[in-house]
Amino acid sequence: MRAFIPPRLPPNPPVELAGLYQHLDRANQALGRLDGLTTLLPDTKFFLYLYIQKEALLSSQIEGTQSSFSDLL
Repeated sequence: MRAFIPPRLPPNPPVELAGLYQHLDRANQALGRLDGLTTLLPDTKFFLYLYIQKEALLSSQIEGTQSSFSDLL
């Protein structure tokens, strides 16, 4: 009988995370700005709905389905 047995933790050599902290800080700042902007919107759910529809449109275009943003609305 054979089975996959992963190496023990912590990994050797250790994972170097120092280069990722700058990216994490920028991502947190961007989320804070987005959170601040949502207080200015009259209807946050409608705003999110439009972005979900836009993402669905882009995904369908990647898959080769032809549709436009007006078709979704």
